[in-house]
Amino acid sequence: MRRKIGLFFIIMSLPLLLLYVVEAGWGMYEDGRYIGNTAIAYEDHPFEMEEQIQNMPSYIDPWGVEKGLANVTLRYDGEVIETFQTVPVAIEAKGLDRYYGTIGMQEKQGTWTVVVLNEPELFITNEFGQLEGCVPDEERSYTVIKRGEENSEAVYAFTERTPELTAYIRAMHLYPTKLGYLTNVPYTLPSIWVPITYPFATLFIGLALYVTGRKKTEASE
Repeated sequence: MRRKIGLFFIIMSLPLLLLYVVEAGWGMYEDGRYIGNTAIAYEDHPFEMEEQIQNMPSYIDPWGVEKGLANVTLRYDGEVIETFQTVPVAIEAKGLDRYYGTIGMQEKQGTWTVVVLNEPELFITNEFGQLEGCVPDEERSYTVIKRGEENSEAVYAFTERTPELTAYIRAMHLYPTKLGYLTNVPYTLPSIWVPITYPFATLFIGLALYVTGRKKTEASE
């Protein structure tokens, strides 16, 4: 009986465990396909980024970072690519860290890629002390600009993102939480239920019951 209960717990745990394993493996594969060097200093890339700070008070985001708002113009070889409006800028940060969470950049095999969240997370506190400005997934979109070996510009809706865009969002931290390619379950905030109780605790309980039950059966024989 103990072996049967243990086997039941093991089988019950397997579907979610397989999701964890498959997502981890697939994530490594897709990241390897699309992600290059994202640790880029401000002066080490070929783009010019010009800020026009908006005349409004700065604010403190939920992580304690002082932010201002600016219009950021992106140039390549002296040519204006686009001006992005109302971009949150970390006042005391330097280089690309000023646009953390809104603008990311990488270089891979001679192609420079800039990814911009078109509706920035403002996180402004209202008069009731509640945070406002989180962009719904249905309204979230990203501009992807490539220069160098490949030259292109495109806008992608978050809800219709490609694996390539998912890789950029993950590596450049352009979404409030980490995204998965097949499922977001491994990246959700852990709780006492998922994944601590299920599937890990249920798996260990199942294994313990199955092993002890088997030993007891063998001993009785």
